Formats: sequence, structure tokens, C-alpha cells
Amino acid sequence: MKRFEWWVQIAGIAALLVMPKFADSYYLHVFSVICIFVVVAVGMNILVGYTGLVSLGHAGLFAIGAYTSALLSTRVGVAFWLASLAGMLLAALAGAILALASLRARGIALAMVTIAFGIIIEQVALDQDTLTGGFMGISNIPQPSLAGIKLPPSIRFYLLLLIAALSVWLAANLRQSKWGRALIAVRENSVAAASLGVSRYRIETMAFVLSAALVGYAGALYAHHHTYIAPTIFTFDLSILMLLIVILGGLGTVWGPVLGAVVLLALPELISGFQGFRLIVYGAIMLGCLYVMPQGIAGSFRSRRPPASPTDPPPEPTASFTLERIISPSTGDHSQPLVEIEHLTKMFGGLAAVEHVDLTIKPGTIHTSSAPMVPAKPPLSISSPAFISQLGVKSAFEGNSCPVGPPIAWPPLVWPEPSRHPAYFRN
Repeated sequence: MKRFEWWVQIAGIAALLVMPKFADSYYLHVFSVICIFVVVAVGMNILVGYTGLVSLGHAGLFAIGAYTSALLSTRVGVAFWLASLAGMLLAALAGAILALASLRARGIALAMVTIAFGIIIEQVALDQDTLTGGFMGISNIPQPSLAGIKLPPSIRFYLLLLIAALSVWLAANLRQSKWGRALIAVRENSVAAASLGVSRYRIETMAFVLSAALVGYAGALYAHHHTYIAPTIFTFDLSILMLLIVILGGLGTVWGPVLGAVVLLALPELISGFQGFRLIVYGAIMLGCLYVMPQGIAGSFRSRRPPASPTDPPPEPTASFTLERIISPSTGDHSQPLVEIEHLTKMFGGLAAVEHVDLTIKPGTIHTSSAPMVPAKPPLSISSPAFISQLGVKSAFEGNSCPVGPPIAWPPLVWPEPSRHPAYFRN
């Protein structure tokens, strides 16, 4: 299966490389736009697919990158290479500010905040006539050039193809890195991720900034490719299109943004002969794809793969904390408590599951919890040092005081790792 996928990828790359030799200028323009929206979809996938945060205002970030690069190029005379980077940086800054909303707003509330952000950017572009040109927009935006020589359409296509490939490569490597695993952990269970020392707010801020930077850079590429931008381009419909590309391609997958951008942007050209029924056919195809493949195109192929059969036995745990160490400690002062916790309280909203609990565990002994109400036992068991973040809790491990604060400060290996439990992380 992997060999077949490699051959498909090689064939696709070869077809893209020879396309400028056979395609006319119009189809070259269409595939150039697809490359730009691949970058947009990769940025959206990092936020929506990897982190699970829904944004419906990315058209505003797209507009920030486009207008920043266009204004610097037309009014200041900055070259495309520097102007596009400036647009990316300003969009990343706006993404960092927008990430402040994720500190308190979640789900639908966060989506509403991002919608308001997109509307504000659109209205600013419409009202500031002296800066953005108002309804007329900005025209005569210079196309990419090198040493003062304007790049031909085929070279511009290769440039956009290279940028799109780099963005996909970035997303693939991010998913396999510790940052990518942290993003997915926060998406699956932010409490369990926090118990492992992963800061939800820091991770979500990084996701917003990286997503905004990619979308803003794509906006700069769009402006210089079309040489004209106007506020009517950066509407709420564009944000819906960005989100639909990621959903159709497959949330959280590497190749989903590519497949979604190709299908959604190339399909209207393929069904252009239907005249008045064009939008009806387009909508029917989209609904059919989402009904047949609810996990997206790339997600459906991934779910059909047979699970890999492990050939090697699972490695033995390397934790120095073992049951024998507690029951039969060989060294140390056995009279001293191993774990001490004072004034432990676990709240679920206004309900106190456990309140002001003191716990002392000595070596060579076995402890269990007893409560008149059975549901109170699980909160006590999961309120281990890895989960405790309440103020006023005093604790100690082997006589050493453990400060209250980030869960990473607690001594590891004292309690079972939450990531091993299927209730915490599904993937």
C-alpha cells in the first residue's frame, strides 16, 4: 500500500512539473490559485484539524496579508519578497491577538468571536478609502520579479507550487513533532494534556499564530498573483470556503488540504458546461462527498487501511517507581511518609467532589479510598499530583516539598500516566 502511495505521489509531482508545457494560460492560472489555497488550507488544518479550534474569520487574516503586501508594494515600493513576509508577520500578530479569545471562549463562542473579527477587517477595508482604496480596492499590484525582471507565468506557477509543497512538508513534520503531538493532545483532552505539562493556552496560541502566518502569506501571494484586491473578495463566504476545503479534504490529515483545494477549486471549472444548473450540481457533489466520506477524502482512505500488526513485543516500562519499591523498600527511612497531600479539593463547577482531603502514604503499606458516595472515589483517584492545580494544596514526595503550579513540577512516575488510559486520548 505504501509503495502504491509513493508511486501516486511521484506521478502527481511529475504531472505538475510538466503542466506548464501543455496547459494554456487559463488553466495555469487555475492551478496557481489552487497552490495558494493549499497554503491557506494547511494553515486552517493546523488550527481546526490538529487543535480542534473552529475559526470562521480567517478571511480577515487573509485580507491583512494581502493588503499589507499590496500597500507596501504599490505605495512604498517594497519588493514582493519583503512585502509578502511583512504581510505574513502582521497576520501572525493579528492571530496572536485573536488567540486571546481562546483563553475563555470555546466552541460556538470562539467561532462567533472569529466571525466578528472577519467582519471588522472587511468593514475597515471598506471604510478606509485613503488607505485601502475603499470599495474600489487596490490595483496595479506588481507581480513577483527577480532582479527587476518580471517572472513569466510558468515560473510563477513553479514558485507557488514550491511554496505549497513547503507548507505541506511543514505540516507533516509538525504533526510528527512534540509540538504536533501536544496540539492533538490538547484537542483530545486538555485536562489530561495539562497533567503532562502541556499548557493549553500556549499551544493554542502557537496554533493560532502559525495558522495566521500561513493564511496571511497566502493572502500576499493572492494579491500579487491577481494584481488586484478589493473588500468584496474577503467576505464571510471566503472563510466558509477555507473551512470547507479542510473538512472535505480531511481534518487532521497531511494530504487533506491538498485534495480539498483541488476538488473545491477545480470542480467548478469541470462542471462549467452545465450553465444554469452549475451551482445545483456543485452543491449536490459536495453533499454527496460529505455523506459518503464524513471523515473527508484523505480521512476515508486512512480509515480503510488495515491496522498495522506489531512485530515486536511492547517495551517494558522503564519507570523507577514500581510496586516492589512501595511494598518492599530496600533502602531509606521506612518511617517517613512517601507521599503527603494536605487540603486537596476537586471542584466540578459548583459541585465539590472532594474537599479538604489529607492523604499520607507510607512505604510498605497498601491504601484504598472509602467514601459514602461511590462517584466521589474517581475524583479522588484522578486528583493525583499530576492533576492537582488548586491553590492552597500542600504536598511532598519522599520528604521533598512539591510546589503547586504547572503539573510538570510534580514528581513523575508517582501515578499512572494519563496518556495510557483510552478515556483520555483517543488517538
